[in-house]
Amino acid sequence: MRIPCKIFLVLILHSCAVFPLLCAQGADPDLPVQLDEESRDSILLEYYRAAWEDIDSYDYPSAIAKLRRAKQIVNSHSPPDLLWLIDINEALGFSLTHIGRLKESLSVNYEITELAKELEDEETYAFTLSIAYNSIAIIYSQMHFFELAMDYYSKALYIDSKYFPDNREFHYMNHRNIGIASKHMGDYETAKIHLRRAMEYLQHPAVNSTDRELALTYNFLDLSIQSADHASAHRFFKKAANLRDQITLHPEMYIYGYELTANYYLLTGDTTAALKSLREAQSNAQQSQYSLPFILCKLYSLSSRVLMDLGETDEAIELLNHCLDLQLPDPQSPPDLIDDPDAVLRAKSSITRARFLEIENRGDLENKTSSLKELLLETESQIEMLKSFITSSLIPHSRTRLVADHMTVFETGMEILYHLYRLTGKRDYVNEAILLADQSRSILLLEDMVLKITADEEIQAAVEADRTLKITFDSLALLLYEFPAAEEANQLDKLQLENQLAEIRIQRQELFANSLLQQPQYLAQMIAGRKARGETIEHLKKEGITLLTHFFGKRNFFVLSTGKRGVYFEKKDYTEKPREKFLQFRQEIEKFPSVIGNSDLHRAHLEKLFGLSDIIYNQLVGGAAEYFTDHLCIIAVDETSVFPFGALIFDYSPCGSVRYLIEEVALTYTYSLKTLELILDKSPGSSTPARIVAFAPDYGNDEIEVVGMDGKLSLSPLVYNREEAILLKRELDALSFIGPEATVSNFNDHATHADILHLSGHAFSNDNFPQYSFFAFNPDSTRGYTSLLPISDIENLKLQASMVFLNGCRTGYGPIQKGEGALSLQRAFASAGVNSMVTTLWPIDDGVGYGVASDFYTALKKGNDLPQSIRHASLELISKKDPIHSHPYFWSSHVSYGHWENPLAVRNSLFTPGNIISLGLLLLTVVVIFLWRKKHYGSSNV
Repeated sequence: MRIPCKIFLVLILHSCAVFPLLCAQGADPDLPVQLDEESRDSILLEYYRAAWEDIDSYDYPSAIAKLRRAKQIVNSHSPPDLLWLIDINEALGFSLTHIGRLKESLSVNYEITELAKELEDEETYAFTLSIAYNSIAIIYSQMHFFELAMDYYSKALYIDSKYFPDNREFHYMNHRNIGIASKHMGDYETAKIHLRRAMEYLQHPAVNSTDRELALTYNFLDLSIQSADHASAHRFFKKAANLRDQITLHPEMYIYGYELTANYYLLTGDTTAALKSLREAQSNAQQSQYSLPFILCKLYSLSSRVLMDLGETDEAIELLNHCLDLQLPDPQSPPDLIDDPDAVLRAKSSITRARFLEIENRGDLENKTSSLKELLLETESQIEMLKSFITSSLIPHSRTRLVADHMTVFETGMEILYHLYRLTGKRDYVNEAILLADQSRSILLLEDMVLKITADEEIQAAVEADRTLKITFDSLALLLYEFPAAEEANQLDKLQLENQLAEIRIQRQELFANSLLQQPQYLAQMIAGRKARGETIEHLKKEGITLLTHFFGKRNFFVLSTGKRGVYFEKKDYTEKPREKFLQFRQEIEKFPSVIGNSDLHRAHLEKLFGLSDIIYNQLVGGAAEYFTDHLCIIAVDETSVFPFGALIFDYSPCGSVRYLIEEVALTYTYSLKTLELILDKSPGSSTPARIVAFAPDYGNDEIEVVGMDGKLSLSPLVYNREEAILLKRELDALSFIGPEATVSNFNDHATHADILHLSGHAFSNDNFPQYSFFAFNPDSTRGYTSLLPISDIENLKLQASMVFLNGCRTGYGPIQKGEGALSLQRAFASAGVNSMVTTLWPIDDGVGYGVASDFYTALKKGNDLPQSIRHASLELISKKDPIHSHPYFWSSHVSYGHWENPLAVRNSLFTPGNIISLGLLLLTVVVIFLWRKKHYGSSNV
């Protein structure tokens, strides 16, 4: 007997329909297992019906017990009846999900996918897989692995479109589920498209019902609230109220409605009405014994947030503890056994936040300090739990989103450390804050770096297998992007492509789980495994380097600096909208060429630039400047990763004299302290001169097609890029590929053996499709290579270069990914294993680019490190006092990232500075001993 369980799947996540009633009496749990086929089927039917009757009564534990007994009976026969086993597993998975035992349910549903492979009837096979994929997707959604859920939704959508094209009910649920998952990921446009498709299917008589219409209206209301669309939220709120009066609501649907009502009132600023709605929801929730734990936790979490804003911290903590009771029957459960770590983390971090707010207002200094230290330990424990959580994430990009979702954990820790520093003045708290903030950054880049430097053959094999899958994925993704405007006949072909992409992602996730996660070395090195060492900060101080970094939370942002001269730790608010100011400053610098020759526009431009610089300098630097040494290392965060710090005005006199920050300090950027630590750990130096390889292609207004761009991109001729390659060949004995020889094939042949790579030519930053940002080489038809080297290919390289100089337009710029910085060519080379890079933040002039490169390498030859050399090149332009080329547009675009060491220096030879000092001390010791012995024996002879 097959019950169409798919019509219940949407209830698991959204609780918006009524369960079917399967009329039967309870089954006897003590019946024997060994039965003839007819008796077995009769008893199984009784168990099955009784279980669904329990489900209809919300008695899921009883249903689970009956279903497990039924499964035991089926498995006692050889071979077991596949259809019975599948039906029972579907009901069992449904019940386990409903009481929050997600990992058990996931295992049951994966078992269904394996059983389905043994089915002979194709339609039954498709139907079974569709149900299992939807169930798996829903479970992953509840676990907040929305990216993974989307892959399984895509597979279910393809199956339903291929095998059940006329089943509008299936299509309604598929589009609705995809819309909801997209909303959770912040992709509001995609969410809107799929929810509208669901609404179209809902109009059909076979699908339409008032409870489904209300459920979908709630989804639209939720989407409108999340996207802060006040007008749409008001419209759907009114519609939901009208529909709600027409039906008797399922208890969980009732609670969900109250939650959305509270969120609507919060959107409108009516906190009192929101709190009233939440209290009513709590009352109803407590009467619904078997409500979904994750729904109740969301409700308690929202209520606690409102209560904390109103200063009612005790009640907030009480509600959050209710959430923990639901999620943690055993408080000592290890992280990997927690079904919903996201909800547990939110509850724990909110409790810590509530306790912090209580402690913050205490007057007793000693008790206040002691309590804050206890809270700090709790925060560190939560971060460790988050690390375990993100380590188990099978999709890499889920990790950065999960960290962003839990930024409150880090922000509360930052506030605790800030208060401890203010109370005690101990600089150790500043260092701890830097290490804490660092754990929220560069997670994907760190993983790439670890995989590039590992010597473990099993890890290397897994990485190579993953690379093969990714190449196939990229080619299919391009086909999907270029898919023609689909007529109805082409829709299935498009869905098949999406299904293939989903399948490859799932294979990559399985490879990650079954190979990489089993390797201790990999786990130990991952960002989720450990944080940067405090010794790294001490090492930088000994090198005379000052660290400057920032932490952007949801309520405040922090400025942190540490070095030989002292520490700086300050909390700022968002009244000046710093992120907007960063963008405006960049845009104003890039605007400079358009104001040249117009004195009025030029004057207005400078006034705006100086005004923005003053605001941003106070925000990002401020009092930290008094502790700066000659070398400043900036741990760049999000928008600051593409911000020209050197162009900030350090001093401005009334007579018009301007001094920029670059004139005071040498600047270098790094993605995180942890990435810098890995670079330092793998940089033993070289005992031979650096092998330099340079590329300078020719261009002749070549027109190329760019993914995501209408029309074609023209590559204009350049002159000075050839001069750079000639200069490097003449002055530094570089292997220079110029004009027709500057091909991708020559790059692939020689780049992996180079110590220094220099690329000078046209680069393109693709804002819409960053994986297709590229550096343009010359065509090489003989080898079958394209002339473009995209980010996706660079990331797959394994380079040993200590430095790459990318002298092209916007080679260090790209779309900002939270926690990762700019998705740029620069980042791709960092991912490929390069220690340090010199890149550009905006389009550069051909001749000026040559001048910067020439001055940079001249400074390197004299023994300067990378930041000093870039500073030297900038000062050469500033010192000329030319009203054009001394403008930041020309000199502040070039920045250095990563290790600061001079890549031309020969290290680990006999005559390194360290060895010279050691030899000198040894020689001095020998001389002293010789003189002492001479004096001693000389006096004896007399």
